[in-house]
Amino acid sequence: MSEPHTTQIETGEPRGAAMLIVAAMLCGIVWSVGIDVYNRFFIQGAGWPQIVMTRYAVESDPMIARSAGGGGLYMRFVNFGDRKGFITNLYFRANYILFPQRVLVGDPSAPINTVDQVLAANFIPDDSWLLSHNVPTMLTYFYVDGQLHARVHSAAPSR
Repeated sequence: MSEPHTTQIETGEPRGAAMLIVAAMLCGIVWSVGIDVYNRFFIQGAGWPQIVMTRYAVESDPMIARSAGGGGLYMRFVNFGDRKGFITNLYFRANYILFPQRVLVGDPSAPINTVDQVLAANFIPDDSWLLSHNVPTMLTYFYVDGQLHARVHSAAPSR
């Protein structure tokens, strides 16, 4: 009779490394699914992107169009603090709405691509500057007690 043959399975680093790889893959899958669930059911389910876009369409866009009155527009931004991300939304939407009229937030030779560039360029122009740069209206957006307000100033010469 022969002895039963036993095989010993080696447990070492290769098995540990494989376990780490599998664990990392599972963590990645859980993370991805979690983000997708959060985006689909909590953010989109709440409808906040639609609420924000509707608010722009109902409040900001008509204000921009009315303020320009068929001409160019200079935009000022005051007291935005931690809400400064909205500045570029308002500025770039104004460019889209008023095209081909001019929309300025500062010296037209300054590059404007980010909120920090808008804020760095933004100043209070006088009426002669507005008229000489073909932006006869200044629309100032400002926050007071957490509420966004707007003020319109026309530099158009009186007839």
